[in-house]
Amino acid sequence: MRNVVSDLMNEADKVGYQSFYVNDSVDLNSILANVDLTDSGIIMLILPVSGSSKFGKMGITESYQHSTVLLFGRKTEQEETISNVGETQKEKWDNRIYELYNEGITFIENFFAPCPDKNYTIDSTRWLQQINKSSSNIDFAQIEISFTEWKQ
Repeated sequence: MRNVVSDLMNEADKVGYQSFYVNDSVDLNSILANVDLTDSGIIMLILPVSGSSKFGKMGITESYQHSTVLLFGRKTEQEETISNVGETQKEKWDNRIYELYNEGITFIENFFAPCPDKNYTIDSTRWLQQINKSSSNIDFAQIEISFTEWKQ
């Protein structure tokens, strides 16, 4: 079985995201309090990975099924999309969330593109919004992913 978390973080590094493996809000707030989010860079958080094994004949593992949640966020915004306290849900969507979903989808497409070093296949995704999830007041596009790793 591959180190899925390392693979995800390596892909995030390639595209210039700051990435962290976190255990929900306690880790999230601690990490965000200590990371430089002054530029318009993306932060990608990976929540705990869970999984199972699929066995074939004679009890030999054929594949692993993994699931996790990826959160894509940005502290600062583009000049034309500045938020305010009276912002509606639609304005949040237009100003940040839609763009962050597209960032996440592109990341997932690139991560699961055929690669001789990895044997991953995406099975499903589910998208959710996480508005003001952290004490740093960052909105996130949350994408739950389930995928299969074929045994090498």
